[in-house]
Amino acid sequence: MNKLVSVCAALSLSVLLGSTAFASDKKAIELYQEAVKHWRTDANKCESLLQKALAETQPKPKDMNSKAIRANVLLAMGQFYQGKTGDFDNAIKHYRMVLLENVGVNHPKVTNMKAQALLNLGTIYYSVKKDIDEAVVKFKDAHKTYPTAQTADTLSQILFRQARGANITAPSKKKKLETALALAREAIMIDKKNPNKRSTPALRAKYRLQLVICLEALDQKDEAASEWKSVDQGKLGDTALYQLAQLEALRAAKAGEGKGSKAAEKIAALLRKAISEKLRPAARARNQLRWFIRTEADFAPFVKDESWQDLTKDEPEKG
Repeated sequence: MNKLVSVCAALSLSVLLGSTAFASDKKAIELYQEAVKHWRTDANKCESLLQKALAETQPKPKDMNSKAIRANVLLAMGQFYQGKTGDFDNAIKHYRMVLLENVGVNHPKVTNMKAQALLNLGTIYYSVKKDIDEAVVKFKDAHKTYPTAQTADTLSQILFRQARGANITAPSKKKKLETALALAREAIMIDKKNPNKRSTPALRAKYRLQLVICLEALDQKDEAASEWKSVDQGKLGDTALYQLAQLEALRAAKAGEGKGSKAAEKIAALLRKAISEKLRPAARARNQLRWFIRTEADFAPFVKDESWQDLTKDEPEKG
């Protein structure tokens, strides 16, 4: 579920540099690319550059490249406010601008942005607004709008989380897990085709990790073990930390290892990395992840442990 609360970067705008005729668009691209360089190191600088980039975009563009550039900058701003500052209202505002400014636009350059905006709105509805039904609608709309490995992977994660909940019948649980598994396979399949040339080793490893998690939950042990060997663990990045913790929790439950065990320590260590100030500078963004941890069914055996308080107890938020 860490994917659902992550990060920068829509499409690489460098591909549009040579195709736009507007000097202001080119300036917007340059400012955007400079902002991305400061994404991890200087939040204030990053925000300032993104705002300047947006000011350079065409306000009501008719040119498709200009539409894509503006949508990309709006999307990046939403991701910044969501993942870096925890300013969810501002994030929602920018995601909605991506959608409202591009109603009826079906060009792949723009529909990809619309799908990502829907994914991120779904995350906020899920973990901030606590509107689970609306979140699932947004995730499904994202996959319908522009089916990508990312939309399939995210929908797989949300259905997996629902399936692992306490208040769900056995048949419904099995159906959701099987759908989550099918979507995890679809993410890998789409990624292999890679129509947008945006695949990376980290993403490939992450999609396969989600497949392993679903297989483990369905007790398909042999295939889970085989797929785990195929995961390039050295390529798994920061956005996979939460899912790695989920996988360890599944394995711990099957091994009968609860709080105080080495497994519990390993899970906590992964989550502490995911919730670190380095990855989430704002307290509000860290508290968003704490909500996921508190409500994750597979972490239930551990969350009441005193050693987990830093992972489950919200910290004061400024403003």
